[in-house]
This record gives sequence, C-alpha cells and structure tokens, in this order.
Amino acid sequence: MDETSTTTSSGAPPTPSATTTTSGADPTTASTGPSMTAPSGAAASGSSTPTYLRAVFREGRVGLPIPPPLLALLLLAGGLLLHGLSHGPRMVFAHHVLGLLLVAGGIGICFYAAALFQARGTTKNPQGEATTFVVEMPYTFTRNPMYLGITLVLFGFAVFFSSIAMLLAPLAFVVIIDRMVIPLEEQNMERLFGASYMDYQTRVRRWL
Repeated sequence: MDETSTTTSSGAPPTPSATTTTSGADPTTASTGPSMTAPSGAAASGSSTPTYLRAVFREGRVGLPIPPPLLALLLLAGGLLLHGLSHGPRMVFAHHVLGLLLVAGGIGICFYAAALFQARGTTKNPQGEATTFVVEMPYTFTRNPMYLGITLVLFGFAVFFSSIAMLLAPLAFVVIIDRMVIPLEEQNMERLFGASYMDYQTRVRRWL
C-alpha cells in the first residue's frame, strides 16, 4: 500500500509570540507550534501520545486518526459481537476452510508487502515519509496490498463464521481507507515521485 504522507518539523523553537492569534484566525491551530517543541518539563506528558496521532495533529490532516490495522481490529471485534448477537450457525462446514484460507492469504500478502518496505528501507507508517518507490510484486497488481490483505482477513472471518453481520467489517474498512487514507497517501506519492508514480497509477489499480 502506498502508506506514505508528509511529516515536517518546524526547525527552530517557536517564539512566545507564536501562541497568539490574530483576528479571524482559527483558534484550533494557534497552539500547534509550541506543542511540537515542548520544554523538558512538559516532554514527559507529551511523550504518552502515540507517534501516529502526533503526526496527524501536527500536520492538521483530516486523515484517519488511528493506524489502519487498529481500525481493522476494532471492526473485527464489532463484527464478532454482531455475529454473537445474531445467533448464527455454530456447526463446522466447508466454508470454515475457505474462510481460514482467505485469512491466511490476507495475512501473507500483508507480511510480504511489509517485508518489501522493510528491505527497501522505507516507512510502513501511512503518516510517514516514503524514501523508496516500491513497484515489485504484489505492487504490480495492486497499489495497496497491505490494505487489500487486511480486507481479505476481515472477509475471511465473515466467511468462516458464515455471518452476514460480519460482512460489514470489510465493507466499512474499504470505504474508510479508500476515502480517508489512500487519497492522502497518493497525493504525497505524487509530490515525492512525480510522473513516475502517476504513470504507475495508470498501470496498476488502487485495489484490484
């Protein structure tokens, strides 16, 4: 997946006047500068905020405020809860095997794609800064193999439990990632790699 986006730092520490606002300015953005360069006494309290969330708030981005794998786990838990309340079938059938194969395949795609990023020395964080443009398999048939793999895992669980309610999890994941995460990543990739990435977009689809 194209899990890349821009992260910047302000460089020199902000002056005290950076906390003031001018008339008509958005008050929600007035104090972002000082929070990035908090003094040592306040560093302890700020260090408890996850790096992913600090990057989102620092940039003022509208993207997803939690990591996509965490979103998938929350959706899976919700699907399991709905399935438990629906009194669905509890017997073992052939679809359990199919469901497990989908889950295994999704996990395999995710780990292989992540291993490529690790080998090329580029970030797997959607809010991080890409250093390498990876175009190897499985990126030759999908631009977002990690997101595709997570979707397969969620769909595999729905098949395994033969649960219509659990189908909401992969559907919700695809919609949220496709609308809130991937567009930001693609904008960042276009900024970083220009025409080569735009040509890649014409050759390889976002999902399948």
